Amino acid sequence: MSIGGYPAELFGEGLVDEKYFCIICKKVLREPTQAYCGDRFCRSCQRTLFPDGVTAVECPRPECMDEDNPSQRTIIKDAEIFPDNAIRRELFRLHVQCINVGCEWKGKYREFETHFPVCEFRLEACSHCNQPVRVLEMQVHVQQFCPEVFVKCPDCGEDIKRVLFGDHQRSHSNIQCPACPPGSNPISKEEFQAHFNDCQHSGYVFAQLQRLEQHVGSTEQDLGETKRQLTDKFTEIEANIRQVAANAPPNSGFSGSLPPDLNLDQKIRQLFEQMAVSLNERVDTKTGTFEGIANTLHRELEKSITAIEKLDRHRRLESEKAEASQQKIKSLERTIAAKDAKISELEMKLKDVEVSCYDGMFIWKVSDFSQKQQDAIQGRSISIYSNPFYTRKFGYKMCGRLYPNGDGMGKGSHMSVFFVIMRGEYDALQPWPFKHRVTFCLLNQEGGNATVDSFRPDTTSSSFKRPTTNMNIASGCPLFIRLDTLTNPTNGFLKDDTLFLKMIVDISDFKEA
Repeated sequence: MSIGGYPAELFGEGLVDEKYFCIICKKVLREPTQAYCGDRFCRSCQRTLFPDGVTAVECPRPECMDEDNPSQRTIIKDAEIFPDNAIRRELFRLHVQCINVGCEWKGKYREFETHFPVCEFRLEACSHCNQPVRVLEMQVHVQQFCPEVFVKCPDCGEDIKRVLFGDHQRSHSNIQCPACPPGSNPISKEEFQAHFNDCQHSGYVFAQLQRLEQHVGSTEQDLGETKRQLTDKFTEIEANIRQVAANAPPNSGFSGSLPPDLNLDQKIRQLFEQMAVSLNERVDTKTGTFEGIANTLHRELEKSITAIEKLDRHRRLESEKAEASQQKIKSLERTIAAKDAKISELEMKLKDVEVSCYDGMFIWKVSDFSQKQQDAIQGRSISIYSNPFYTRKFGYKMCGRLYPNGDGMGKGSHMSVFFVIMRGEYDALQPWPFKHRVTFCLLNQEGGNATVDSFRPDTTSSSFKRPTTNMNIASGCPLFIRLDTLTNPTNGFLKDDTLFLKMIVDISDFKEA
């Protein structure tokens, strides 16, 4: 069943950005997700878009049109929708109030997601009548008001649904007189005694007493017959017991013979006493046999326990050895990681030595692309950096960063390219923040049209301020080119598993310091 988002009343009377609302249910996002086209949904609303077996649908927002074909709606795929953690973090910081009527709770959205499921003012369906009832009133509702709950009638003891209890109670207010003809009108309980006396129903009572007397006589005859049958049955049982006693083992103590002057109860008691003595002797014999078997099993069990304790000591010793080996492996892994970091640092320094581009333009040759893409898919190396290049001999220091299997919105579907401002030796002489337009151009190796994308830096972003570390956070184009377009051999972008990416920084308005 669909859940959807939270009502807008969550934010009180304050105005809230539209980006926090699901485009399907039009409510505040709950577990926000984002499609490739940029539209956001609640997680539960997303599931309603893709019934069983459906993997791709038109975007539900009518204005969302395909970039390549503006006359058609954008197609979104279930596999390309991802959790929008950025919006979720923004929501977490917003102040909200509980949407349940009567609840005065206020706090941040992060705390509300914990409060809402346990709020006593929330509505829940009654398990009996399915009506919505506030949680704090549920017990009173069930005990006093729920129409589907069964209650016990004090007059007849029958369990009756509360919704039918009134009619049932009224059925007890009038009774049918047993002495009147069938079909006569019922009489109230209060008037019944006066009616019985006024109508002189004593004849009815006398007839009932005669019928009862006849029934008692018939019952006495039945009891006499039953007693005779039981006596015959006991005689038969006594004969069977004597036969069993004749076949009993010698010295069993069970003879089956009884004194003839005993009454029926005494005979039964003595028969059972003789049978109990015989059974006890047999049980004692079996008990001795079982005790011998138990002693043998006990000795074997002690041997098994000793062997298990020995194995457990061996297991603990091996576990200690394994833990020591694990610690050594972790130590070696830390050493290897430190060496890898050092190697990366040396490689970066080597690239700095090799760089010879000082005009704001750099062509990056990326070979063995398929292997780099596999490394990114398997998480070994999700991105690669280009050699550094400069806008001038003593200008900004920059490099490119490429994600062969995409990043962010483009992960798994696009190749992503980004521009990185690096810390240079002459940063003190440069104007900050960095303001020059950056253009990415994927060259066509068959002379066809190149794929081009560009952007002008956001001067408020930390990506374009003076670096305080080795390099700033990368900024660029997560949806630069689709992977299926890139790898299609007829498009000419990837030849001999190699591509060429041209990066251009517009320095037409650059002034030498």
